[in-house]
Amino acid sequence: MPPLSTLDQRLGQLAARRWLSPLLAALLLGLALWVMTRAWDASLLDRYQFRQTQTALTAYWLQQDGFQLAYPLPIFGPPWSVPFEFPLYQWLVALLANATGVSLLSAARLVGIAFFLLTLPAVYGLAAGAERDPRRRLLVPAAVLVAPVCLFYSRTFMIESCAAALAVWFLFAHVRNLQRADWRWTTLTAAFGILAALVKITTFALFGAAAVAYSFYRLWQAARRPACPGAEPGFRRLVTACLLPAVPILVLGVWWIRFTDVVKRANPYAEQFTSANLSTWNFGKLSQRWDPAFWRTIGWDLHQGILSGWMLLLLAAGLVVIAPRFRRAALVCAAGFLIGPLLFSNLYEVHDYYFFPSAFFAAGAAGIILAGVLESPRLGVTVKALVLLVFFGLQAVNFNLYYAVTLKDRSATAPPLTEVIRLATLQDGIVLVHGWDWNTLIPYYAERRAILVPGRSEEDVHLLLTILAQLPPGRIASLVMQGPHKNDAAFIHWRTRLLNLSPTPVAKSPDGDLYLPAAAIAPLAAKLAGHPAYPGVTLDFSHPPEEPDPRLHYQEVNPATYAAVASPAPIAVFNPWTVDVSPLAGQPTIFANAPSELHFEPPPGATQIVATVGLNERSYTEANPTDGVDVVIFELLDSGERRPLYQRSLDPARYPGDRGPQSVVINLLRPVTGTVVFALYPGQSDNIAKDWGYWRHIRIH
Repeated sequence: MPPLSTLDQRLGQLAARRWLSPLLAALLLGLALWVMTRAWDASLLDRYQFRQTQTALTAYWLQQDGFQLAYPLPIFGPPWSVPFEFPLYQWLVALLANATGVSLLSAARLVGIAFFLLTLPAVYGLAAGAERDPRRRLLVPAAVLVAPVCLFYSRTFMIESCAAALAVWFLFAHVRNLQRADWRWTTLTAAFGILAALVKITTFALFGAAAVAYSFYRLWQAARRPACPGAEPGFRRLVTACLLPAVPILVLGVWWIRFTDVVKRANPYAEQFTSANLSTWNFGKLSQRWDPAFWRTIGWDLHQGILSGWMLLLLAAGLVVIAPRFRRAALVCAAGFLIGPLLFSNLYEVHDYYFFPSAFFAAGAAGIILAGVLESPRLGVTVKALVLLVFFGLQAVNFNLYYAVTLKDRSATAPPLTEVIRLATLQDGIVLVHGWDWNTLIPYYAERRAILVPGRSEEDVHLLLTILAQLPPGRIASLVMQGPHKNDAAFIHWRTRLLNLSPTPVAKSPDGDLYLPAAAIAPLAAKLAGHPAYPGVTLDFSHPPEEPDPRLHYQEVNPATYAAVASPAPIAVFNPWTVDVSPLAGQPTIFANAPSELHFEPPPGATQIVATVGLNERSYTEANPTDGVDVVIFELLDSGERRPLYQRSLDPARYPGDRGPQSVVINLLRPVTGTVVFALYPGQSDNIAKDWGYWRHIRIH
């Protein structure tokens, strides 16, 4: 082995070659691309499946329906949109997939990686403020390139790299805007800033805060120096250059938040995601920022995703030997890393992918320190080379420890149940899902619209029926039961009866049990005939007939009794007690307590049904009031199947809007030919106490 001085000399000669830095940069870029393209066809179930499938679901429906501001995220019912970020990334993914024919997943990975790589020139440009030497400056984007959190999440079906690219270019344009008297940079600052704020405000906020800090620094500098024509931009020009981009960014950012809030409020399940309701979740509590446990979590995510603890020790040692200008720039960059955790404490504590944009500050600080180490005359060339080898080696070790395991082991495949759902449900059918909260895995892999019942609203039928009222009857084509009610027989009977589904699951699996309309079971059995078994899924096509409610007893009807209240008169009544027709508030009324069914033979060509339904006032004003009833009107077909025409829950004790007479108007697209049934059923607990219902003004014509 040659002496250290000789090794220093040889390495110094090699380092002097102009081609060495570009060659090493190209090699590093090639290795990064190799890492990001491993397990290319793996599923989205590696990390944060709910976030990846949510983004993928939006891209899928944009691919089907085209670009929309209220872009599709069909998981809560009409208006089938729950807009969060502006869907630039999802739209580009859909466009690429349509234009090239590659899969949506491949398009997502390509777009994400491209955005990440596009950040590097802007990082290189920003680094010029700390390092003028173009070769040493390459270390700053190189340090960002090898940050494990960036390498991993750039390849996922997420918007992180897109948001970061726009935000980094915004900051670069803003710096140039304040350094030069050129309005083109002002325009670019506004353009990148608007897109960055719309695509992901939590990412833009980090770079926006850095831009504000830099603006005040430049304004302070300008205020201290005398005016000098031809020199750097003066104070007034700087103020103008700051304000011109800031105004449209702020205005459009606020507009987008308000627009998305309006769309979300249109659906009871989506309202939980309005900006006001998410405020505490996003920002966290003030006490969180003083909690040592919080900073331990932040430190751990920094360790595994950006710079390990050993790396921080190495960089701290480097701070001692580098020139003051490098030290100041590195510390300023490191301070930028703290913006995210301090501003959005809860998001950073819960989700490690939020460290993606913060990595630009922390890794940028590391790159500046490395450039300062290479510039330092106090260290030999061999030591400098070892520092670089250790830095990039430790980054490789960290990626291998915490992220590569996903790429090596491959992520789980989609639940086999989703394939059964896709085959069982027509393209325009809707899947109602209990027990998955708002995890979008089922609607994405089943490629069907869905209504995901939030966990806290599982038993609130009023909210569900408010949503179902915006759909044509019978559009719920399947039901998936998971979670606390998966084995709750009473709850399942109530749900399947309400939705006109078979009460026996056609498929049972760890991911949920699948219920279908009786008419859909035989076609599914035919599709799956001879198909290999789905692992973990037990199929049952027997479809035993539903047991009739033993409390419903047939009663003969005297048509004359109903002449004043129903046209035509019912042909049969089913009820545990005698159905009475007598005045209520001076109007003829059919008193039919739940459970009850009134059967009518419709006149030929009938396409409209009108009626008034309600619960007696005493049912909810007295002690121990009713727990509500389900109002269901359906056509009983010759096959024995039910064609739903109307459904609603009345719970006047809890909801004042359900009190008093409720109008029913049904305009049908085709005439009814089978028996029309007006039913009042007990609510989800099957408690019939004080379910004192009534009908008035029934007209079928």
